[in-house]
Amino acid sequence: DSAYKGVTWSSSNASVATVSQSGLVYAVGPGTAVITATSSYDGSTKGTKSIAVSSYSTGAMVGLNSGRYALGHGSSVTGLSPFHISKYEVTRGLYRTVMGSDPSKSGTASGEIADNQPADSMTWYQAVEFCNRLSEIEGFDKCYAISGTSVACDFSKNGYRLPTETEWEYAASGGNNSYAYSGSNAQGDVEWYSANSSGKTHAVGLKAANGYGLYDMSGNVWEWCWDWYDSSYGGYGLFDYCGPSSGTQKLQRGGGYIGNTDHAVTYRRNFDPSSALGDGGFRVARSIPKYSDKYMVKVDGGNYAFGHGSSTTTISPFYISKYQITQYEWNKTMGGSKTFRHTSSPEGINSRLPAEYVSWIQAVTFCNALSVEDGYEPCYTINGTNVDCDWTKNGYRLPTETEWEYAASGGNNSYTYSGSNDYAAVGWFENNSDNRTHEIGLKAANGYGLYDMSGNVWEWCWDLCSDRRPTVYGGFGATNYRGASSGSYRALRGGTAWNTIGSTDFPGMLTFRYTEVIGNECGDVGLRIVRSAM
Repeated sequence: DSAYKGVTWSSSNASVATVSQSGLVYAVGPGTAVITATSSYDGSTKGTKSIAVSSYSTGAMVGLNSGRYALGHGSSVTGLSPFHISKYEVTRGLYRTVMGSDPSKSGTASGEIADNQPADSMTWYQAVEFCNRLSEIEGFDKCYAISGTSVACDFSKNGYRLPTETEWEYAASGGNNSYAYSGSNAQGDVEWYSANSSGKTHAVGLKAANGYGLYDMSGNVWEWCWDWYDSSYGGYGLFDYCGPSSGTQKLQRGGGYIGNTDHAVTYRRNFDPSSALGDGGFRVARSIPKYSDKYMVKVDGGNYAFGHGSSTTTISPFYISKYQITQYEWNKTMGGSKTFRHTSSPEGINSRLPAEYVSWIQAVTFCNALSVEDGYEPCYTINGTNVDCDWTKNGYRLPTETEWEYAASGGNNSYTYSGSNDYAAVGWFENNSDNRTHEIGLKAANGYGLYDMSGNVWEWCWDLCSDRRPTVYGGFGATNYRGASSGSYRALRGGTAWNTIGSTDFPGMLTFRYTEVIGNECGDVGLRIVRSAM
């Protein structure tokens, strides 16, 4: 029983891990520490356990998926990319290990260890400097360029940084906006505040976590965010909003151990970034820069009856994007503002609409460009309309038609559509789309966690075809079949928001096949991408 009063707990290396007198171990930094439980009865009976902490990022960070969030619990939404955020507020022990000193002023409660309390009394500038130093220690790229009081953040870097206000509130909600505090409507269950703190901060992680496994997002210490303060919420309809471009005060969120009426998930306060507040601290976040790390799902290989026939082809494992490529992702990678058919989302976030008006040549060009952007080897050699694919490369590419259908099946060939026999549950078609595209990911996923593989926009595949509407399947008995060796068309799969659901063979069905000339830009054609699993 770790709570037995006749046992004392200790750590051999407080810069790696500390332990409370109830036996709760806290990861502090990379390295190895020995945790010892000693009987106070005779002082000689002991138990030990060696603890290895590889890095702060692996030991104390939680990954959150992309989402749509109404900042301030309003009616307008903003979009978020996936990101990592720390389970705990940065502790005094971690802060001193990284920075060499601890500015904290709070006292320490009886039976607790100071190193496990959240760091307090540091400025916003000290917080961003800490992020850069921890990034250096763990071999990540620094996010911040710091020159005096001028600080710029490169959110494409993989290092530590402060969360944006939108990221912070999204994380604090724990997936449940009905709670007043982070994880509960019962304030004392999830936070330290004036009624229970005895005027001190307390060791992180002693209160209940929220639905995302994050601790102390209400109470203990206020937490610095990246954003400049504005009296009203911003970012509605935008993606990855980072706050106003300038200001005089920075935002803090979450409440501290001193107050008790201002700790709701939506509450905000603002201070000069040079202020070192006794009830102020922070937690850290990290971007997930590569598209493959954010949005791709591994599909295990196997034997598949292409076209739901009786003969099978063998498919090697591969990664495929959860979503169709969005307009935001297209323009970010291609460095321009492509003209799309629909640019205003009925759901509120324009950048989450799928890219369309994409020709096959443009699609493979995009794959190469994103491969270079993410540090992978491009698969395609492009010479005008002649394109060769090197399947041994690790970059992004279009799926083969067999890979596409295998992924769309979601592991269940009995469904008519990708993930269901109910078209409206999984796709946008003429019957429910109002003849327009909609934001990605709003319908149900299939069994592999893939969205919109029926409807919204057609998706390009690699395969050459000789017919406009192919009916003959190939590759039976082969491994990794990649289509015909010649043809005037390239394969399209999945159907669109303009297709009418019929009663027999129609677009949107898992097995429906269509094609298009490689140079045509069609208003209902987009793409999703894959990578070979090397």
